[in-house]
Order: sequence, then structure tokens, then C-alpha cells
Amino acid sequence: MSRTNRLLALIGAGALLLSWGCKNDVANGGTSGGGPGGSGVRPESPGEGNRVEGDVIKIGVIAALNGDQKPWGEDSVKGVQMAVDEFNAAGGLDGKKVQLIIEDTASRPEVGKTATEKLVTEDKVVAVIGEIASGTTQPAAQVCFQYGVPIISPGSTRVDITNIGDNVFRVCFTDNFQGAAMAKFAYEDLGLRRIAILTDKKQPYSTGLSDVF
Repeated sequence: MSRTNRLLALIGAGALLLSWGCKNDVANGGTSGGGPGGSGVRPESPGEGNRVEGDVIKIGVIAALNGDQKPWGEDSVKGVQMAVDEFNAAGGLDGKKVQLIIEDTASRPEVGKTATEKLVTEDKVVAVIGEIASGTTQPAAQVCFQYGVPIISPGSTRVDITNIGDNVFRVCFTDNFQGAAMAKFAYEDLGLRRIAILTDKKQPYSTGLSDVF
């Protein structure tokens, strides 16, 4: 793994750790967990991506700093900032320091898409971190796929997110993994044979876990 990829993984993991408590996603999909997910051969991005210019490595962050997912968006930004501070303090990458450019998605997919377009086409970031909510990550990932800019989500658990393209990553478990793990624990460790499941049918994250369980 290259130092650049290790940097992205570190930043994504930092965001995940501080947003781990997030269990709801009103914007289509899950918001917590770890693992690659997806299946089959992923499409290759047609874009060329952006290059590092000068002594600064610009990385974009999309996070819900307003709206329903604000608590988890704020925590993810804190995690990213903590990881970057540690990385820069250790000397950065070949002497280059990371600069974060943070954009608010306002917990809305369409705002997240516009924010990602700005980061990629105007700010020329070399990578994007985010989002927590799968429903906001999806349009953002489609933008990144178009331009060939890597994007890594710290908490989007919907299974098909990474199927968008070969430059779309996550550092969390998928819905199908979590649901199966809970069922295995209940059956094998707790010895349960009859279980009632309470499901919020308005939340795709909740229904997804229930279906797999």
C-alpha cells in the first residue's frame, strides 16, 4: 500500500472512530460499520483525477454540519482533522502537508453532490473523504467516479456504494454483514431461537438490517 493510500485509510478510519455511534440515516442507507462490501468487477473511472501541486496535498471533506445528521457529521470532521494533524506533525508525505477543504452537505444528497463538484473541479482536491450517510455518499461518489478522484466513506454501509467505481472506497462494515453478524451472535452465543425484531420501516438502514437478520 502506498503512503498516499495509507493516508486516506488513516483519515477515513479516524472519521469512523468518532462517528461510530451513528445508527440512523434518513437519507437512504446506513451510517455505521466497516468492510469493503459490493460484488463483481467495478467499473473503471474514465477520469484522470487531480494532481498534487506545490507543497500542499489538498483533500476534500464532505460532512453534514447542519441538518438531521449534524452530530455525526461534526464527529467525522473531528476524526479527519485529528488524523491529518497527526500525519502533518509526523512530517507529512515527502515533506508535503495535508490541507483539508471542508464542505457542508446540510444532510441533503443534492447539496453533497454540489459540494463534491466544487471540491473536485474548483478546489482540485486529490481525494474526497465522506460522507457518513449512504444516500449522500452515492451522488458524491458518482461525481468522483466521473473525474477519477478517489473517495472514501467512513460510514456508508449500503452494499452497492462501492460498486459505483474502482475509485470508491469505505472503511466500514456493510448492512448485510452487520445483519448476519447479529443473527449469528444471537443464535450461537446467546442461544436464542425465537426473536422479535423492531424495525423502523422509514429507515432503509433499519429495514436492511432486519431483512438480512
